[in-house]
Amino acid sequence: MATLRTWHYRLAELPQVAAELSEALAPHAVVALQGELGAGKTTLVQALCRAWGVSDAVTSPTFALVHEYATAHGPLHHVDAYRLTSPDEALTIGLDELLDGAHPDSKCLIEWPERVAPLLPPDTVLLVLTSPEASASADSRLLTLHSAYF
Repeated sequence: MATLRTWHYRLAELPQVAAELSEALAPHAVVALQGELGAGKTTLVQALCRAWGVSDAVTSPTFALVHEYATAHGPLHHVDAYRLTSPDEALTIGLDELLDGAHPDSKCLIEWPERVAPLLPPDTVLLVLTSPEASASADSRLLTLHSAYF
């Protein structure tokens, strides 16, 4: 797994980071978002949705499990796998259909991807969100884009 790019940013800089990241991702992308609870995964998804032209309110799908948004280039699915207990349970919500790329420009952003790892395609990219050392500002984040989840 190669590191493609790293951003160290404050929350005020997130729209610019999201714009750069949105350009770096393939038209059809499955993106695994890793980070501790409260690391900013949903906040990053909100910024990416804005970069891709989503005008709807973007919220965490913790209880719905999946939210779908329309972009100018195709559907975007935001999946929160935190409450899933197994990959088999993910099949019951249709995750396999979201990942198959039925639309050539669809995107699927998955929080807590380790819960559904066996279902992820080999070209899944990995975004890792962390908070830098304790001496850094509370609103700063480190985002690393890796070439593959596996």
